[in-house]
Amino acid sequence: MRSPMIPAIALAAVLALAGCAPTSDFSADAAASLGARVLAITEAAQAADYPAASARIDELRAAADDALARGEITSERHASILSSVALVEADVDGAITAAEAARIAAEQAAETAKQAAADAEEAAEDAAQKAKEDAKDAADEAKKIAEQAAEDAKKAAEDAKDNAKP
Repeated sequence: MRSPMIPAIALAAVLALAGCAPTSDFSADAAASLGARVLAITEAAQAADYPAASARIDELRAAADDALARGEITSERHASILSSVALVEADVDGAITAAEAARIAAEQAAETAKQAAADAEEAAEDAAQKAKEDAKDAADEAKKIAEQAAEDAKKAAEDAKDNAKP
């Protein structure tokens, strides 16, 4: 699934990459090296591998610092790159936060579903036990009624026999 953060990440990466075009304030080697790092960030972000994207951001920042120290880029170009990197980093951090929130929500939903299933199973067991008890009570009541009817029939037969005698 493509993250909604990818367009913003890609835009920031394009801005950073545009800042890597070789000019008089930027050596061709530095442009190629930093451009490749920007591409690695973009690819990691598009793959939703945010920890890797975050690591690549740190590497890009260090590479820009090294290029500045070696005189391969001007301080203005360095500031521009770091500004673009900050935009990308904010998007990646936001994506990491969103992914973690989604993971936590999924875990909570799974736990809620598990608890609901356990509650439903317990309710079904309780209902089955209650039905069994109700059936036993009904059978006991039917037995009492049948015994009483048999006793009444026996008494009626005896009364009829006594009344039939001359």
